[in-house]
Amino acid sequence: MPNPTFFVPNAKPGKDEELYANFAASCRRAIAPRDARVYRIWFTHDSEDWTATVGEPLRGTSVRFSGRGRSKVEHKTHVEDSAVVMAIFAEAPYLVCTDSGVSDRGRHSKWVNPFMAGIPTGVEYFSIGAN
Repeated sequence: MPNPTFFVPNAKPGKDEELYANFAASCRRAIAPRDARVYRIWFTHDSEDWTATVGEPLRGTSVRFSGRGRSKVEHKTHVEDSAVVMAIFAEAPYLVCTDSGVSDRGRHSKWVNPFMAGIPTGVEYFSIGAN
């Protein structure tokens, strides 16, 4: 299934571009061309593998080990944050804008807003199409 065409979560009809430009300005980032707007990234932070997808809460996996040698056991734990990703900017370091602390939609999050995601291990872009 292809990625969706560009959108900003909860934007009023016809206001996606304006909202995206506001996020870019607040992050001091350029407005990316439509064919270079990031939909999803995968990145590592504090030994946890995270996924940031526009329109979704942050999700990840924490991997810890116990024991040694042949008795070494891997423990995977699902981790999540309630902040919803609003926009992702691709200049290094990548910046992720969320709704954490934004007006009445603000959610408590362990991440600052926006936060630096470094150089991601994977990137997906919005589909190109009429929007």
